[in-house]
Amino acid sequence: VVDESNESIPHVFIKNTTNNYQVLSDLNGAFKIKAALKDVIIFRFSNYAIDTLIVTEKNLTTPIKIKLFVETKELEAASIVRKRLENFDIGNLPPIKGVQITTGTNAVIEMQNLSGAKSSGNPREMFAKIPGLNIWESDGAGIQIGIGGRGLSPNRAANFNTRQNGYDISADALGYPESYYTPPFEALKSIEITRGSASLQFGTQFGGLLNFVIKDAPYDTPLEVTTRNTVGAYGYMGSFNRIGGSTNKLSYQVYHQYKKGNGYRENSAFDQQQLFAQLGYFLKDNIQVRLEYTHMDYLTQQAGGLTDLQFNEDPRQSIRNRNHFGVKWNMLALHLDYDISKSSTFNIRAFGMKSTRESLGFLGKITQADPMTERTMIQGLFENGG
Repeated sequence: VVDESNESIPHVFIKNTTNNYQVLSDLNGAFKIKAALKDVIIFRFSNYAIDTLIVTEKNLTTPIKIKLFVETKELEAASIVRKRLENFDIGNLPPIKGVQITTGTNAVIEMQNLSGAKSSGNPREMFAKIPGLNIWESDGAGIQIGIGGRGLSPNRAANFNTRQNGYDISADALGYPESYYTPPFEALKSIEITRGSASLQFGTQFGGLLNFVIKDAPYDTPLEVTTRNTVGAYGYMGSFNRIGGSTNKLSYQVYHQYKKGNGYRENSAFDQQQLFAQLGYFLKDNIQVRLEYTHMDYLTQQAGGLTDLQFNEDPRQSIRNRNHFGVKWNMLALHLDYDISKSSTFNIRAFGMKSTRESLGFLGKITQADPMTERTMIQGLFENGG
């Protein structure tokens, strides 16, 4: 028995599977084994491919040479990615991600390792490591996000094209791009921020793209249950509950978040709930369809502004107790992902949104006392799709 270089291989395991005789080759690779015509003999040695011999008449009379070859296995392509985000939750997106071009100024916040109060969604903690952002915390509970870039106003992130899983979630991406809805940070896989020239593919917003990526449904279990319950100062209570799983070609997940609190000022209580449901199905190994529904509603009491004098006296006081703000957000989205080949991918995202916002209160200047007459009601209805 020899290798590819014709060097003898000692101690090769040799077995006649017909009569079960077995021997080892000696130090010179030589062997003898009892055999008859048409017996099947196998040759096995570590790290070499198994060879098989069917005994012929010539083999019974003439010495034979068996050549073993180093065993090779064909593996599918694998991407080796350095785990640079393992101990640092901020990184950069690859130049091409799915059907998106992200070359340029971009960042991704990996939520799994992110520290901070995810329940209350404090934006100063969530976005602290992204350079160049202006962050405005308006409610203290993460209900309404306020970030801006390059000196732009952070009011309701109106200068960003704001998306969830790649589709628009703002009131109207072009006409009224303010974001009243923010998904719970406990449900997120990552937050993607794309600025500069690459953001132009998503619209004309000066700030760029802000995309919230929801965690995928669990793929290795038919049922997974997650519950996170948080209490905090000023009567804060948050409860996040999620179920999900996969079986055969079907995957699913549903989560519900509820949070309430009194706020850190007088007359600033809030009550919010969010619901998200996702159903995915593989039509083929390379074709997946996902259906998603999102609902969010909240009611907040608005404490109103203060003059400089009032703020210096007590920044937590309020002289408005009849001002309220309510939002109801509903979105339905359909995804189709088709991996045509290793170099071609096709994606469809179809979505529709129907939502309302209502404000009720005395909206006069803060230097005017509330006359306790009829309040002003402002109602907005938003419907869009894409």
